[in-house]
Amino acid sequence: MQAGKVNYELESRIAEHIAKTRWLDLPPRAQEQAVRAILWWLATGLEGMSETDQFRVLDYVRMQGGKQEATILGTGIRTTAELAALANGRSGKALEQEDKYWVDETIGFAVGCCVVPAAIAAAEAKGGVTGKEIATAVALGIDLEARILRPLGLGFVLGRSAANATFAMGTYGAAAAAAKVFGLDHYQIMDALGIAHCRAAGNYQGQVEGRGVSLQAGFAVQNGLSAARFASMGMPGPRAWLTGSVGLYAVHYPGQTADFENVAAGLGTEFLNVNLGFKGYPCGVVAHPAIDAVLAARRDVNGRQISSIEVFGPPSLNIMAVPIEVKRAPKSAIEAQFSIPWAAACAMRDGEFTTDHYGRAVLDDEQLQVLAGKVTVHMSEEYRGNRVVVTLTDGTTVEPPLVTASKGHPNNPLATEEIEQLLARNAKRLDVPNGAVEQVVALMRRFEGLTDISEVMNLLRSPTLAR
Repeated sequence: MQAGKVNYELESRIAEHIAKTRWLDLPPRAQEQAVRAILWWLATGLEGMSETDQFRVLDYVRMQGGKQEATILGTGIRTTAELAALANGRSGKALEQEDKYWVDETIGFAVGCCVVPAAIAAAEAKGGVTGKEIATAVALGIDLEARILRPLGLGFVLGRSAANATFAMGTYGAAAAAAKVFGLDHYQIMDALGIAHCRAAGNYQGQVEGRGVSLQAGFAVQNGLSAARFASMGMPGPRAWLTGSVGLYAVHYPGQTADFENVAAGLGTEFLNVNLGFKGYPCGVVAHPAIDAVLAARRDVNGRQISSIEVFGPPSLNIMAVPIEVKRAPKSAIEAQFSIPWAAACAMRDGEFTTDHYGRAVLDDEQLQVLAGKVTVHMSEEYRGNRVVVTLTDGTTVEPPLVTASKGHPNNPLATEEIEQLLARNAKRLDVPNGAVEQVVALMRRFEGLTDISEVMNLLRSPTLAR
């Protein structure tokens, strides 16, 4: 591990950049992507509030009480900014349909699900924060996370690292966004990121066991926001949170070389949030090219009997393919969220893959279980993208084109209108009035002129969730 400098030069440059960057400093595409990230979190976080274990989080929040300064999405519940951050952070990851910063054709890590709720909770707590200021903070938080991940290449994937980048990096991104919203200066931002380093954690054990994954996102947002709040009160934090001998890489990714110049490359001129994508399917992102390929194959299969479905892809598929016996027979929603065989079976039979495929009745569906048992995953460093071969019982094979940019990837992006439609569908399922959704969409389309984010949060109130 590169020891790094003791004069905090890089940390200082990052903090100064965050402190001085304003809305008009962002290129138009970076502005647009920041607003799209907020819209995406509203759409997916709202549905995530209806996930079973999310109600336990809401019960926990009620037990704590506290000052009413920020809103929990969809519920109308007002609580402390930190508790709102916890609940809102988890909801955006609860159903595995968060944003994604793709590192290559098949894998990436979630960013906005930690950055966006931190910025919103901070804005509600502070008051008087404009849409431009929130979106600027979101763009900077996402850019920072992408930058600190960049030197790792694929060193963050399961099998190469125990630290899950979505959560380990999420605390720093949340701290940066909240610090920007709070209006902290250069040195306070350095402290905020240092305090965030004291609190940052996150690992893959939740995926391995199929339990408690998304709660880590809530912790990351809560910890990042509290780090910024402490810094705003004058609390000092360690300055060499990135380049120190026990800085970010030494703590989260020991043994991996960190190229610090790669973190700073293009700082202030290149905003990496422009490369953010939004998931086409609610499951681990490495399965997305396979789902696209299966859906393409399904048209030629045309209901005929299937003998096997073979998926070919890079080693990053490991998190959703090993052990194959477990992945073929998921017992819980979380296990299903991280199973290529399950995703492939559902897509092949039903022609889609949605959060409805995580319900108990669907998980117990014998037809889907049998089909998932026919899926095999082959992994090799030589593969780029995903290739699928479906063999029918009569010996016929169906092989659709190789998929390298799945639905939602920056090279195959979702249109903003599709995100608005997702928000409308999720809101309808939760009985949010149509008129309220239309107002939210209108506000998001002119987000630059927004003067109070609480207006959006109050409109997206579900009578189903407000219990």
